[in-house]
Amino acid sequence: MPEPGVFSRWWTQGRGPRQSEHGPIAVHLHPPDRGPAARWVVTVARAPTHVDASLDAAVLDVDMKIEAPAAGGAPIRRRLRLGPDEYDTIDLEITATDARWTDPSDGHHVVRATARVAAEDGRLVSQVFDERVVSLGTDDPPFEIVADPASVVVCAGGVAVGEIGVANRCDVAVIADLDVLAPWSAWESIVEDRRRLALEPRSVTTVPIRFEPPATARAGRWWWLVRVAVGQHVLYSDTAPLVLAVPDLDSDV
Repeated sequence: MPEPGVFSRWWTQGRGPRQSEHGPIAVHLHPPDRGPAARWVVTVARAPTHVDASLDAAVLDVDMKIEAPAAGGAPIRRRLRLGPDEYDTIDLEITATDARWTDPSDGHHVVRATARVAAEDGRLVSQVFDERVVSLGTDDPPFEIVADPASVVVCAGGVAVGEIGVANRCDVAVIADLDVLAPWSAWESIVEDRRRLALEPRSVTTVPIRFEPPATARAGRWWWLVRVAVGQHVLYSDTAPLVLAVPDLDSDV
């Protein structure tokens, strides 16, 4: 399972402005022009946190781990020390030591670079990552919402559960961020509007979406959908009706 962390190129996901957990280190993977078995470059850059002034002037220890599971071998590790506004690059030669890199029927392979950032006193500051998918011999997307939301009808004070299905066609597990979207009038009905998912390799993950409108919720007909972000891949489901109904006071149920 990938180590926890935040995606370094957050702006590609359309999830709002830079947050404090994205700094003070940025990690960018630069793939070769063509083919997986070639020179990759990892750029590691330092920027002010604008949150903790004591860190802005400090030298930070960066523990890098670069993984390319389909290329075989152990993860590549590097240790860097970066002062304010400094950057460094890591040149990688990812070779085709495993037949899966050259077999065009094998599909999608993940290359991931993770930076664990610590202060000089050893305190963990942040953990950020970048990842790219190398797709060979397939037109299928590496990630896909394969089960869209269905209509949900729920009474004020009641409970209803919808679900969606997310496919990961890659050769390793990945981390995904899921947002449940709905109009403002229905937003308070969503129990968990943002969550992190672990998507197992070559499998479909079914995710339950729970709705619990408060007893004071106004009846009406709205909609809901989900957005799933896996690295630079952003998926949107179809919309489905979300109906907040008036409870039947004469019912024994």
